[in-house]
Amino acid sequence: MPRSSSIGSKLTALDPLSSRFALGLMEALVAAGDRSGALRHARVHEELLAQEMGMSPDARVAALVQKLRAEAGSNSGERVVVRRAAGARPFAAALADRYTIERQLGRGGTTNVYLARDRKHDRAVALKVLHPELSSVVAAERFLRQIRLLARLRHPHVLPLYDSGEADGFLFLVTPYIEGGSLRARLTREHRLSVVEALGLTREVAEALDHAHAHNVLHRNIKPEHILLDAGHAVVGGFGIVRALEVAHEEILTAEGLRVGTPRYMSPEQTACLTLDGRSDLYSLACVLYELLSGAPPPSAAEPAPIRTLRPEVPESVEVALARALARAPSGRFETAAE
Repeated sequence: MPRSSSIGSKLTALDPLSSRFALGLMEALVAAGDRSGALRHARVHEELLAQEMGMSPDARVAALVQKLRAEAGSNSGERVVVRRAAGARPFAAALADRYTIERQLGRGGTTNVYLARDRKHDRAVALKVLHPELSSVVAAERFLRQIRLLARLRHPHVLPLYDSGEADGFLFLVTPYIEGGSLRARLTREHRLSVVEALGLTREVAEALDHAHAHNVLHRNIKPEHILLDAGHAVVGGFGIVRALEVAHEEILTAEGLRVGTPRYMSPEQTACLTLDGRSDLYSLACVLYELLSGAPPPSAAEPAPIRTLRPEVPESVEVALARALARAPSGRFETAAE
């Protein structure tokens, strides 16, 4: 990375809400020829400002974004290949010989998720269909090849992959349907969990991450929505999709601002678009634990309140470990999830 963009990245890691720092990093990325990276950082910065302060980026950031998007649009004609022909079948019809769609379960940043019936094995499954605007511009074979590599993960707390493929231009994944729902749904009902349950679920997610990291796989988007509850135990979903999209995307996809991660749970280095390792996932998991105990994730741009000031019954040892896991610099955190 050129020195100017490296300095900009360090500044935005210190203060991700500063539009001045964000603009500096964007300009450095553009100067280095990484226009798509500049747009990606602009999207993250915009979402952080909206969530943390209810504000929009300043006029200079907005103007640069508009200019870069206009340039990307004018240069994208030969790069974007829309695979689905006009009048192509809806995905439910395209998959009708294998899966029967029953109802929609949710919509995420990259996929729509449906409850479906696996016709061959007569079982309920979760069918995840990549958004059409993403399917139309990613290299399908590269996407599915990456998914197959990541599907080799085998762990009691990692959601397994049943199937994946392409049908009439739709890219899809099939996983078990977990009737217990997501940790997000549980938090919506109960706001926060008991200390014992919060620590138990966090430990199980940490075990899943430790297994993935040992196989050189990062999650990049740990959050309550991706932690499912199966008979009281945590099962981590969402492995692979973000990385597969990164590997398979065409330049125009990134230029349109594919969100990699969720701002409220992203590590400072992920916010600044720096190189990541397993400690970034651990930071995200620490944000989840903080929310399980306090009712809200820690603020992105300020030092979080010590957890015992919000939940006095939390053991002091947990407070110390949580503070370490939330260190803004990766070097200040645990090296591995096993720690």
